[in-house]
Amino acid sequence: MSSRGEGQGTAWFTKDQEVIPTDFQAADLRAENAVIALTRHFYPRIVRTAGFRDRGKAPPMNGAMDGRLGRKMVVYESSVGAPAAAMLMETLIASGIKRVLLVGVAGSISSECKIGDVVVPTWGVREEGTSYHYVPGNVKVKASESLATAIEGHLGQGRFKEGGVWTVDAPYRETKGKIKKYSKQGVVAVDMESTALMAVAMCRKIEFAPVLVISDEAFGEKWVPEFHGPKVRRASEAVCRSVVELMSRS
Repeated sequence: MSSRGEGQGTAWFTKDQEVIPTDFQAADLRAENAVIALTRHFYPRIVRTAGFRDRGKAPPMNGAMDGRLGRKMVVYESSVGAPAAAMLMETLIASGIKRVLLVGVAGSISSECKIGDVVVPTWGVREEGTSYHYVPGNVKVKASESLATAIEGHLGQGRFKEGGVWTVDAPYRETKGKIKKYSKQGVVAVDMESTALMAVAMCRKIEFAPVLVISDEAFGEKWVPEFHGPKVRRASEAVCRSVVELMSRS
């Protein structure tokens, strides 16, 4: 029989020495800032906004589909899901990266957040497996306060919402009961990567914050998707400008 809490990954955390070194794929990126962009929804926008189209390709890394190098920052397109994003982030940290912003889309589980809104999650509910290998199950994962505050400053007052993020491994198993439960606790959005990367950053002692654009609504009677709608597109462009402004000049 499983011990109490083991189903939530509590028994997975250990302080034992790792076998595989995180720097086996490390590269000389000559930068301390990185942007992890999720899906083709964001990566081309970040590359275009940063003026990286003609820049050299970034070194290949596990979890990454593509990447570009800049003078102050690097940008990588991550595969979807917590394990891939965490592997990429580990290698970025081993390569000297000190600050990471995640940009992606998320579903809203609160009527306070509508399609096209921008969310800067400051904490999370962990329903993915990756984070439990980095911090114990009873630890509340959080974003870096300083980096979250910095990106909020670039987004501008009134142009973002704060709250919790619920990260899952199985998006097709998001249920109405859980949506109601977590929204009452202050969770506003659901994604597949944020809490895992919060945990990696806490373990490795770097700055990390996610910036998410609401692409669909799951809090009503029916799911409302608008991944490629005008509100999502405008919000994504604004997020990319703010992210590049912060990370390429810091």
